[in-house]
Parts: sequence; structure tokens; C-alpha cells
Amino acid sequence: MKLEDIKDVKVRKYVKSLQTKLQEFELGSTKVDSYLALRNFIKQGNKLLSDYKVVSAEELSDKEDKALERGLKFGEKLESLQSLLDKYYAEIGELPEEKGKQQAGSAYEAVMRERKDG
Repeated sequence: MKLEDIKDVKVRKYVKSLQTKLQEFELGSTKVDSYLALRNFIKQGNKLLSDYKVVSAEELSDKEDKALERGLKFGEKLESLQSLLDKYYAEIGELPEEKGKQQAGSAYEAVMRERKDG
């Protein structure tokens, strides 16, 4: 289906925006790479914080415990990192979670698949 064949102006504008986002994903743009890298970094940092277990009060004062130090530094930066990730998300949209998912043959298929999955 061609973009010109879509009569509803709002739908045509929406499909055009989705085509632009799909093109960025296919080209492997810097924004997409940055989004993926930052998302991975935040996931790993969250895992570090959630997996850290304090066994005793002495552990909190241990100067040699680098995991705690890294976790605290990450926690201090988390709000700004999350804001940056949200900004990238708004610019490029959400990526499919499944790596092996079959690609849509057209923007129309992608929209229909998204509506069906949503």
C-alpha cells in the first residue's frame, strides 16, 4: 500500500512517522545504538543494586567493597540516565523485545502487528 492511497490525513501522518522510525532502526542509527547501550547499562546497574545483599553493618563501612561503591554511584546518576533514556525513546520509539521476530514487509504490516500485539 502506498502512502498516497491513505485518505485519512491523521492516519497518513502516523504511518509516515512509523516509516521514519522503521528506517532509523534498519539503518542502525546512532540514536538507536545509544538507546540500546544506555538501556543495557541501566539494566545492568539495576541488577547490581537489586542483587546486592548487606549481611552486616560492617559491610557498609568496608572501604574495599567496590560493588557497593559502584552501586551507590549508579543510584546517584539513575534519575538523569533514565531521563536520557526516555528522551531517546521518544525520539526513536520502542524497540521490539524479541530479537528473532520476523520483520514486517511494509509499514502497514508493522502497524497492524503492533495493534494486534498491543
